Amino acid sequence: RKEIRKKTYSQEEFRVQTSCPGIPTEMIRSESTRRSESTSPKSSCTTTTRLRNWKNDYELQQWRDELVKERHLTGVGLKGVPGQEKGRFTTRDEVIDTVAAIISQCSVAHAAANFQQYEDYAFPPNYPAYLDRGPPKDKRALSEDDIVSLLPSKQVTLDAMIITKLLSSKGTNSLGYFEVQYMYEPAAVSAAEEFREDLKRISDDIKHRNSLKDLPYPYLDPEIVPNSISI
Repeated sequence: RKEIRKKTYSQEEFRVQTSCPGIPTEMIRSESTRRSESTSPKSSCTTTTRLRNWKNDYELQQWRDELVKERHLTGVGLKGVPGQEKGRFTTRDEVIDTVAAIISQCSVAHAAANFQQYEDYAFPPNYPAYLDRGPPKDKRALSEDDIVSLLPSKQVTLDAMIITKLLSSKGTNSLGYFEVQYMYEPAAVSAAEEFREDLKRISDDIKHRNSLKDLPYPYLDPEIVPNSISI
């Protein structure tokens, strides 16, 4: 994920991609190359391709502002977003870390918290989703009848099974396989393909290790990790 962002944003600038004749396809060019190409008579493009310093990209900086703005002011209200010292993104790594953290929360963290709910809750003695009365408040020994009396009714158990089964079902593509393709820049497309190859190796390794375990843990296998929140 970080490589995708690193290849999309250079240390100083990125280029708006166009299909105009005479405009190079590479993401980043040296200053001298850019100048020579921008004045090239071969280009029939009427719109000037502009190179912008990403630090002054107002859309990027306003996106960060929305992330940290308090919720009652219609912001997201996130804490700890990189760039706090100056109130804006000042390094490429700050942008990368922010995007990578969001992707991780919506994919890996979501898979860990969401997809094992049926395994946990469907058998009430293991992890009851509901108790008929308060939990024990002292260390007095409990009988089997005491414990059973705490467990939910058959109807509540069935409802919990249905809900957790639905929540544990995967409804989006696997991580790295996007439902809609938004990346067309060659560098970003290449980085995404490398990312998928890395995920395939990780998946094979997890499958092998799980095959040797009595209690496998498949939920962080990239084939199971969703590409986005799956509820």
